[in-house]
Amino acid sequence: MRAPFIVWSPEGTTEPKVTHPNHQSAHYAAHQMAKAHPGQTFFVMGTGGKPVCAPVEEGIAA
Repeated sequence: MRAPFIVWSPEGTTEPKVTHPNHQSAHYAAHQMAKAHPGQTFFVMGTGGKPVCAPVEEGIAA
């Protein structure tokens, strides 16, 4: 896996907002979040493929 890493929970109510520069940082954050939210599962996820992005056409709202 490559950076950036995120911490995600399927039981969470918000999307991940913080990216971590390495697995160790994300792993630590996952443990802290698990302590703050007992019973909730957290996953450390890293970049595994190439990013895909379509160009935005001017004048067209998404």
